[in-house]
Amino acid sequence: MIESVKVTINGIFVQNQLKTLDDVKDKMVSIVRSKNANAVLSFKYGQRSTFWRSLIGMDDVHWYAAGVIAVIPDPKTK
Repeated sequence: MIESVKVTINGIFVQNQLKTLDDVKDKMVSIVRSKNANAVLSFKYGQRSTFWRSLIGMDDVHWYAAGVIAVIPDPKTK
């Protein structure tokens, strides 16, 4: 294990309703690669709603994901 990681796609001008799970995964992959790792363990994801944004008529649903960054050795390189 290297460290835990959390990703959120949530912004005022991001158009959250057009984002997908693939966008969350892409963001997480870039973090994992920057840590020289090759895996995410205990991957969890979902969507959340924000009450305050719904009051003013903004898109109130956003994606999130979390997991643990890890390095899994390649058995071919022994």
